Amino acid sequence: MATYNMSFDDLAKMLNSAPDKLEAKLIEGMTENAEDLLSVSQQLAPLEEGGLMESGSIEQPQKVGNEIQAKVGYSKEYALRRHEDIYQLGPVSAKKPKVDGMHVGRKFLEKPSKKYGEMYSERLMEKSKEVF
Repeated sequence: MATYNMSFDDLAKMLNSAPDKLEAKLIEGMTENAEDLLSVSQQLAPLEEGGLMESGSIEQPQKVGNEIQAKVGYSKEYALRRHEDIYQLGPVSAKKPKVDGMHVGRKFLEKPSKKYGEMYSERLMEKSKEVF
């Protein structure tokens, strides 16, 4: 039989450091989520000639109030139009493969965000378990 002893002082130190460790782990998880979302959305973005895919970027996660936020977006001036408008895919875009059942084209950022939302939440839960 193994015995493990911990003093109340050691336990208190561990609990006092938990918020900082938890924040760091959640930022780590949010970074992984944002990188995944960017990668999938780039695969789903329409492709013709304007560099839309290459304009995708991540604003590194940070604590804002009581939340950890990360932003994934596209900087081309027409990115919002390509995301929201209904349009016919060009021949190059039409040849791009589906990603996990999702079609290339409009809502290229929203579709994977919704599809993988639960997976992203689970990743954050796993990161938080690493602290406790």
